[in-house]
Amino acid sequence: MQVAKWGNSLAVRFPASLVNALQLKEWEEVELHLVGEREFEVSKKASATEMLDAVKATCTVVPLTVETHAKAVHIAQRHRLSFYDAHIVSAALASGAHTLMSEDMHDGFSLEGMRIQNPFALQ
Repeated sequence: MQVAKWGNSLAVRFPASLVNALQLKEWEEVELHLVGEREFEVSKKASATEMLDAVKATCTVVPLTVETHAKAVHIAQRHRLSFYDAHIVSAALASGAHTLMSEDMHDGFSLEGMRIQNPFALQ
């Protein structure tokens, strides 16, 4: 493959064999992973549907109800969380979770018996 200038970036054209193997279509996203000093791997990025299916297969999905919504409003007001973060917390509490992994909320914060943990924070 040859590297070519494309606007302010550099680009490569994938050979048809790679396009066919990954079943790529125009405008789909791919991920490049460096695997050696001068080598990389190409993988097709999962679609939103595929990502949600993986979450549903491994996690308990708690639906938004009048009760979880009311709890989220209370949590947002009491703990000064954003409305959307409060819904995440409310759903986690409804599912019986003891720990909620989030990089967006306060690492180590405990609320109503559940601990917020940033999975990317240094231990």
